[in-house]
Amino acid sequence: MSKISNIFKNMKIEFNKIIFPNTEKIWKDSVCVLTGSIIIGVIIAVLDIIISTGFSFILK
Repeated sequence: MSKISNIFKNMKIEFNKIIFPNTEKIWKDSVCVLTGSIIIGVIIAVLDIIISTGFSFILK
C-alpha cells in the first residue's frame, strides 16, 4: 500500500511543477501558427497551379 501512496505523492509533486501559459502567450502562438499555416498553404497552392499548368501544356 505504501508504493501506491508514494506514486500519488510523486504525482502531486510533479503536477505542482506544471506552469500553464497566460492568455497573451496563447494568442501570440495561435497567430503565429495560423500565419505559418496560411503561408505554407498559399505556397502549396501556387506550386500546384504551376505543376498542373505545366502538365496540361506537356500533354496537349
